[in-house]
Amino acid sequence: MLRSAITKSHPHVRVYCALLLAGSAAAWSSPYRLAAIGAIALLSATACGARARKLALGIVPTASLILGVLALALVSRMSFSEIKILPIAIFAARCWIAYTVAAGLSASTHYADAIAALERLHVPTIFTSVAYGICRWFEVVRDEAINANMARILRGGHLKKRLEQIKDIATISAAVMARSYLRAERVATAMECRGFRGQLMRLTSEPMRTHDLFLLSTCAIILLTLWLVLP
Repeated sequence: MLRSAITKSHPHVRVYCALLLAGSAAAWSSPYRLAAIGAIALLSATACGARARKLALGIVPTASLILGVLALALVSRMSFSEIKILPIAIFAARCWIAYTVAAGLSASTHYADAIAALERLHVPTIFTSVAYGICRWFEVVRDEAINANMARILRGGHLKKRLEQIKDIATISAAVMARSYLRAERVATAMECRGFRGQLMRLTSEPMRTHDLFLLSTCAIILLTLWLVLP
C-alpha cells in the first residue's frame, strides 16, 4: 500500500517529502526523534524500491566517520572521558538518514524531476544548473564504466588472477575518466555553438493536483506528531 501511494504520487511530492525528512533530521537533536525519522526513512526507501545492499552501504561511511573522529581524538591525546559520543552519534545518524532518504528518492524519481521540483521552490538557477550537470555527468560516467567492464568480461578478464583484475579495473577507470572528460568538452562546445548561456530549458512539468498533496500532508502530520510526542 505504501509503495503504491509513493509510486503513484507526483514526482515533486516525493522530493518535498524527502526534503521534509532530511530537514527534520538536520534540525532535531533528540535521539528518540532521530530514531523515529530513521525508521520512517528506511521504510519509505524500501517502499520506493531501494535495494537492501544499497541501503547497507550507507553504514560504511557513517561508521568510518565515527572511527575517524575517535582516531583524531586519540591522536590529540584526549582521554576517553573527554570524548562525547552522543554528539558524534547524532551527527552520524543525521548523515545516515540523509543517505537513506536520497537512496529512496533516487530509486523512485528521476533526477530531472527532482531538480524541477527545486526550481518550483525558486532555488537559484546556478545551483539547479550545476546539480543537473553533476547528475548528468554521473550518468555518463556510469554508462561508460558499465560498457568498459562488460567489454573486459567478454574478453575473459574475469578469469584472470585477482591482482591482474585489479590492474585492469584501474586502467579502465583511468580510461573512463579521460573519455568522459573529452565527451564533456565536446558537449560543452556544441552547446555554446547552439547559443547556450548557462540556463537549462525544459518542458513544463505536469501540474500537481489536489490528491497529490495527500502524501505530503501525511508526511508533515507524522513529523509534527513525532515532534510533539517524543522528547
